Amino acid sequence: MPAGYEENPRMPLDKVIFVIACVYLGWVVAWLISQKNAPISQNSTISQEDKKFIAYLQSSLAIIDRKGQTSSPDPNPAAKNNPSPVVPVPPAPPANLPVNNSPQIIERIYVPVYPQTAENNAKLVPVTPSNTDISAPPLPAAPQVNRPVAAVIPTNNQVKNTLVGVMDLGYRSTALFDNKGITTRISPGEFVNGWTLMEVGNQQVILSRNGQTKVLEVGQSF
Repeated sequence: MPAGYEENPRMPLDKVIFVIACVYLGWVVAWLISQKNAPISQNSTISQEDKKFIAYLQSSLAIIDRKGQTSSPDPNPAAKNNPSPVVPVPPAPPANLPVNNSPQIIERIYVPVYPQTAENNAKLVPVTPSNTDISAPPLPAAPQVNRPVAAVIPTNNQVKNTLVGVMDLGYRSTALFDNKGITTRISPGEFVNGWTLMEVGNQQVILSRNGQTKVLEVGQSF
C-alpha cells in the first residue's frame, strides 16, 4: 500500500439504502409533478413492479427509523428507574356547602362552688325513724253477702189437699182437689201444694216433684 494513501471506511448498508430511497423518492416526486401538468388519463395505472419497489422502500424506511430509535441512548436513564414521587392532592371541598361567615361564639358557664361548712354538714345527717316497726295497714273488711233464704214449701202437715173427683175428658181431663172446704180444678201441668199434676185418668192422678212420683186415688189426701 503506497504511503499517504488512506483507505475509505465502508459505508453502512442502511445508509446506502436510505440514500437510494431518497433518490428514488425524488424521482417519483418529479414524475408526479410532470404527470400533474400533463392531461390525466382515466386508464393510467401504476405497474406491478413500481408497486413492489415502493412497498420495499417504505418497509426499508420503517426499519431504519426503528433502528435509529433503539440505537439512540437515553439521556436520563435514572429518571425512568426512579420515578418522581407523586404528591397527593387534597380533595376539593364540595361546592354546595353553605358558607358560614358568622364567628363562633364560645359561651362559658360558671358553676358556683360554695365551701362546705359545719352547718351544712349537720343538715346532711340522715334522720333515722324512731319506730322501725311499721305496722301493715289493716285489710278492708270483706263485704257481707246476704244469702237468699230458700222459700219454705208447705208440707202435708201445714196444708192438706184431698182428691175429691176426676173429670176424664181426654186431653181436657181435670182433677178436683178440696182444700179447707174450697174445691179447686187442676189441669195436667199445673201445680198443687208444690207438686205437679202429670196425668189424670181411671179415678186417680199422678203427681211429680224433684224426681219423686206419687199416685193418688179419689178420697186420698197429701
